[in-house]
Amino acid sequence: MSGTSYYLPKPELVGDVLLKRVASIKKHNSTYNDYQVAAFLGLPLDIYVGRLAWANSQHRDKMRTWSLDTPLTITGDAMIVGDVHCPYTDWEYASLVTKIAEKHLQPPRQLIIAGDYFNLDIFSDYAKLVAGPNWHDEKTAAVALMQEWAAIFDRVFLLSGNHDRRVSRRTDGEMDITDLADFLSVNTEKLTPSILGYAMLESNGISWRVTHAKEYSINRLTVAGELALKFQSHVIAFHEHHQAIGWDRFGRYCIVNGGSLVRQQDMAYCSLDDTKRPIWNTGFVMVREGVPTLFGKSPITRWEDWL
Repeated sequence: MSGTSYYLPKPELVGDVLLKRVASIKKHNSTYNDYQVAAFLGLPLDIYVGRLAWANSQHRDKMRTWSLDTPLTITGDAMIVGDVHCPYTDWEYASLVTKIAEKHLQPPRQLIIAGDYFNLDIFSDYAKLVAGPNWHDEKTAAVALMQEWAAIFDRVFLLSGNHDRRVSRRTDGEMDITDLADFLSVNTEKLTPSILGYAMLESNGISWRVTHAKEYSINRLTVAGELALKFQSHVIAFHEHHQAIGWDRFGRYCIVNGGSLVRQQDMAYCSLDDTKRPIWNTGFVMVREGVPTLFGKSPITRWEDWL
C-alpha cells in the first residue's frame, strides 16, 4: 500500500452533522452553490456531493419509518396552501402568500403545503390531451417557487397529495414525496416532507386538522364537514379547489375549504370542453392565534387591508 495516497474525509462531516452544517452555511450565505459550500467545509466537491446525497437518503429512510397513523404535529401560526400544481401555478397568488406572511406572521414563520405541490404529468395514468410542460419545466418551476417561499418561511411542511403520489404508484412505493423534496434544493432543517396527506396544527391552544382529502364533492364544505365529525376536529381541507368557511352540521367544528394556487385555464381537461363542475377558487389560508383567515378574490378579501 506504500506510495498510495488516500483522502480521509473529516469524520465529523457526515449524516445529520453535515446537514446541520450545510443548513447553517446556507442560512448566512443563501446564494452559495454546491462548489462554494464544499470549499467552505474544506471538502472536495465530489466528496461533498456524495456525502450530501447519502445524508439525504438517511433522512428519507427515517421518514419512511414513521407510523402511517402518526401525522406531523405543527405548533404555532402558519400560512396554509394546497393544490399548487407546479408548473401551472398562479404565480401572482403564490407571491401574495409570502407578502401576507412577511407582514402579518411573527418569526419563526411557517408554511404548510397541503398536497399537490407537484403536478407530475410524466407519471399520470391519463393520456395527454395537448402538449404541455415536460418534467424539466415542472422541476424548474417547483424549485423556483420553493426558493421564493423558503426565503421568507423558516419552516416549510410538504404534505402528500394525489398528484404527488403518482410517483409512488409508478415506482411501486419505492419513491415518494421525500424523494421529490430532494429536487427542491432546500435544506432539511427548513423543509419537512410527509408521506401522509394530513397534519395537525396546534395554534393558540386550538387544534386544526390540515388535510388533502381523498374524496371529492362538488358541494363546498361537504367533505370537510364529514371529516370534522369523524375526527372531532376543526378542519382545513384541500383537493377540491373550493373556497368556503363555515361550521359542521352540528355547529361544533369550524370547517374550511382552502382553495388552490393553480391556474384552471392552463389545465387542458378543464378548458377543452364545457363541464358542470364548479369553477376553481384561487386562494389560501392563514391561521393566526388559532383563527383562520381565508384569502381569495374580491369580495372574499379586501387586499388593501392586508398588503
